[in-house]
Amino acid sequence: MLLSFKELQYVIGNQNTVEQMQNIRPLRPFDDDVVEFLNDLSIVLRKNRVFSDVATFGFWCRKASILKEKEKFDDLKSRFGKGIIFHSTPSNVPVNFAFSFAAGLLAGNANIVRLPGKTFEQVTIISNTINELLTNKHQNIAPYIVFVKYPSVKDISDYFSALCNIRVIWGGDMTIAHLRQSDISARSAEITFADRHSIAVIDADAYLEAANKDVIIHNFYNDTYLSDQNACTSPRIIFWLGKRREAAKTDFWNRVHNKAKDEYVLAPVQAVGKLNAIYSVASQKNVKEREGQTSCKSLLRYQHLPLK
Repeated sequence: MLLSFKELQYVIGNQNTVEQMQNIRPLRPFDDDVVEFLNDLSIVLRKNRVFSDVATFGFWCRKASILKEKEKFDDLKSRFGKGIIFHSTPSNVPVNFAFSFAAGLLAGNANIVRLPGKTFEQVTIISNTINELLTNKHQNIAPYIVFVKYPSVKDISDYFSALCNIRVIWGGDMTIAHLRQSDISARSAEITFADRHSIAVIDADAYLEAANKDVIIHNFYNDTYLSDQNACTSPRIIFWLGKRREAAKTDFWNRVHNKAKDEYVLAPVQAVGKLNAIYSVASQKNVKEREGQTSCKSLLRYQHLPLK
């Protein structure tokens, strides 16, 4: 039965696609057509020079990378997908939805993906590229892919949850609790990603003696800035050890500042979020802006919360 929700927007596929999903056969993991589809997606996305997270996803889903993952399994001939996966993806990590979707497709499943509610250019770029591929070369994969956007409307979540064989919930404890108000069938499985946070510990003396400081800064930048400090693997607090902490912090943050200044792209929605976070912290904590501190300036400009 086709349902009409005025708040529901289909970005890829439509309501007919959702209905058809209930009758299509699951695929084997690492299906050849899926691998070719993701590789063609990779070829286009790797050309993106504006958003590094888009290019990173493109590099991850290239054929060579996927086939390398495939080698880790020796029982694929006896496996099939579970059926329909309903992905509820986070609104603070723009490209997370793409990794979740690709993993579900590679596992042999049809995928209904709830896209981030916020507007990210990365989401538009990836979605438009997928749409073009499904319209032309990869029409056979189209029945397995639906991307939707909708606000927090329980009736819509009820609908998709009732259809799915697996529900994947990103976004932390509150999101999990909210979506669990929408029932899944007794035979359905659920994968959740609860609240978690990371820290980093830096030995100041070892850092100052390191010959590969540019590599260290590059790795820190990837862990922190590519996800805009929103990933659970991104450090929220930095602990400095050693005797020469001030010298190490000055060198470290100057290098981070210079790299972020040249490479970091601040989207409008992220700028508003950062400003809101800074005001929220300032209203609740004893926060001071210290002139002349490159680390403070760079973090207030580029990060959600000041790292210490």
